[in-house]
Amino acid sequence: MIKKTILALSLLPAVLFAQVTEVSKNVTGVGKTYDKALKSALVQAVSQVNGVDVSSIEQSINKTFDADINAKTSDYGDLKADVKLSKSYESSIKTATKGLINGYDVIDSKEVDGVWQLTVVVKMSEYQSVDEREKLKLYSIALTPFHFMPGSINGLIGLEQVKPMIQEALQNQFVQSRKFNVVSRSAEDFGAYKDEMAVLESGHAKPAEKARIKQLIGADFMVVGDIASFDFYQTKKEFYGEDFKTWHVGLVINYRVIETATMAIKWSDSVKVYLPSSDVAKEINSENTAVNAIAQSLFDKAGQQIANEVIGLIYPLTILTVQGGDIYLNQGGDRVQVGQKFEVRGKVDTVIDPSTGEHIPIQGKKLAELEVMSVTPKYAIAKVLSGQANTVVRGLQVYPIK
Repeated sequence: MIKKTILALSLLPAVLFAQVTEVSKNVTGVGKTYDKALKSALVQAVSQVNGVDVSSIEQSINKTFDADINAKTSDYGDLKADVKLSKSYESSIKTATKGLINGYDVIDSKEVDGVWQLTVVVKMSEYQSVDEREKLKLYSIALTPFHFMPGSINGLIGLEQVKPMIQEALQNQFVQSRKFNVVSRSAEDFGAYKDEMAVLESGHAKPAEKARIKQLIGADFMVVGDIASFDFYQTKKEFYGEDFKTWHVGLVINYRVIETATMAIKWSDSVKVYLPSSDVAKEINSENTAVNAIAQSLFDKAGQQIANEVIGLIYPLTILTVQGGDIYLNQGGDRVQVGQKFEVRGKVDTVIDPSTGEHIPIQGKKLAELEVMSVTPKYAIAKVLSGQANTVVRGLQVYPIK
């Protein structure tokens, strides 16, 4: 039966709520005059915020100070007057920095040999990520749109119909694995992002909301690929006056995992997925199943296979803990299925290839076989089927039995 993935809002964890909070930063500014020292402190605070165009904000701060200084006389002999003067800038600075700086307090100031030094507590708007995984040390991975090679599509479905299918399949698999910060690189998502940023940068958004601007994250790894062939057609043959129909539904994808910083190819492989003709015929004859749904199921299978290989490469399936006869594995969701069998191997050893200097992991000997009994979104529970149960301990890696 063809299954369609449904992302229900009710399944989202309660922590997935974004917020802009106010934080205080202690900074020190130095300058030949009081106002220049204060400007220096404010720029120091701005420079500590990720994704902010510091030079642009600095120019805005300078213009604000220059306008006020031209309108007033700066007499730095009276410290109390100076502090009062600096406080009068707050409203103008908040406007100039588009809500990034909400206010500030000069908690210490001194002049030594004609140089002012100010210690300032700057109140700033800071964007808190919507995802609790931002606090974890997870790799980020970009899923780039796969390319369809010329002549790769053969059958009932056109290019525009199938283009989003592999992207959706991969995205679902990687997001549900909860092992990566998944970064979208699709043109549609980026277009929607630019529209939303335009709203935040307009005069219609609250000043504090501008802290959400320029928070894009880079990717540690990229998954790129090509659709070599996608077949979805039917052939007919006549034997002894009878027509025999056969469905040909298959997919071949070549993909690569690239380390973004170095452009080194960490892994490459080809995935081949086919659906039995009898299964396709049953679905085609069903009143509730469209050709598109069958095609999506094919891409879902390919997406799962690619995700399993990539996740296994970067995050090997590992024993979290052993409690009684229950072995807890560090992955769940669609990555592991009830009834699936794995083998546990001894500690991985690493040797150095003398010709290249490359570190090569060597699998340990087989210790036991496991069968998965239950699966949750974050982990799976297995039992020992055979082997040395007392050697199955936390930290050992497990491998699917094919």
